Amino acid sequence: KDLERFMAEVFRRVAGVVDVVENGFGWKTDHGADLIVTMCTSLGHLQIENKIIVQIKSFTGEHVDTAAVEQVKTGIKMFSGSAGMVITTAKKTKSLEDKIQAVSEEIELPIDVLDAEDVARFVIKHAPDLLFQLDGISWTTDDVKKRPPNQAVEATGYRRLTADVRRENEKSNPIY
Repeated sequence: KDLERFMAEVFRRVAGVVDVVENGFGWKTDHGADLIVTMCTSLGHLQIENKIIVQIKSFTGEHVDTAAVEQVKTGIKMFSGSAGMVITTAKKTKSLEDKIQAVSEEIELPIDVLDAEDVARFVIKHAPDLLFQLDGISWTTDDVKKRPPNQAVEATGYRRLTADVRRENEKSNPIY
């Protein structure tokens, strides 16, 4: 749940996000939605609201398990979502991408995946001010910037920010 709570705080800092619901405590109680993120955009006086169902997985290595995609599908149905997202700390695999594409086409709604370093880029872009804890030591993003390149900060079982990812994010990847 630590990663889910952390990502909820990150989403709360994304422009256009009007609500983030931390939902349930596991598959049997969250109905496929770790987070329910509501975004609002406007065009003139027209307000458009989108509900994004987010499933978060704290894995290492490669993400081969495709169950998260089915969980997102369930969450979209249960909470009337307009899109879905799988966030994984592992590297996405072709099987995961294929499953996302198949389910997205089946339900005719977009589903995306945010993996590994893209998760770090997303955090750096939207919530660089968050405080990080590592074995009782406080780490700010300024501390992370001072660390040698390629040295990741590990905390509660998932990767945090790296100095080289931050530099790469500043140069490119405007999506996240």
